[in-house]
Amino acid sequence: NLNHHLNFCTPNSNIKMKILILSLLVFCFVNVHSKVPAIIDGEVAGSNEALFQVSIQLLNETTGITGHYLGGVLIAKNKVLTMAQLFADPKINLEKLIKLLTIQVGIRNISNPVRPAIGVSKISVHPDYFINPLGKQSLDNDIAVITLEENVSLNSRIAIAELQTEELE
Repeated sequence: NLNHHLNFCTPNSNIKMKILILSLLVFCFVNVHSKVPAIIDGEVAGSNEALFQVSIQLLNETTGITGHYLGGVLIAKNKVLTMAQLFADPKINLEKLIKLLTIQVGIRNISNPVRPAIGVSKISVHPDYFINPLGKQSLDNDIAVITLEENVSLNSRIAIAELQTEELE
């Protein structure tokens, strides 16, 4: 049940989300346009690994080029989990940003997408995430859920992330 996994209020779900977010943050901050093929001292992921990772792409209105904006994790056929800090700033026109975002799934090289991009219909930021008045961002509750305009077709290259269901010690 997706609502169970997206319940932001329970202590256990916060631990589960923090573990999932940790892997997400690593993906989000990797310089995808670098000539280095992996995270330093890391390994290139195999073709059957991280099938739940997506590239959230942003259209640059000036150049007309769409490129990688940040990473995300497919948590349902029409939901992507990502970080909130790029969407929570009150200076951002979220309605306009939604129109400029697309999602790429099932790709191994974000510079060479093989599937059509999927549009975004909604972004829900964790209700307890905030940017303080000095503009300092916190990692506490730094999660957002993106709702896609259509369901993703699951296959051997695209899968939904399995969330931890057992209590962690």
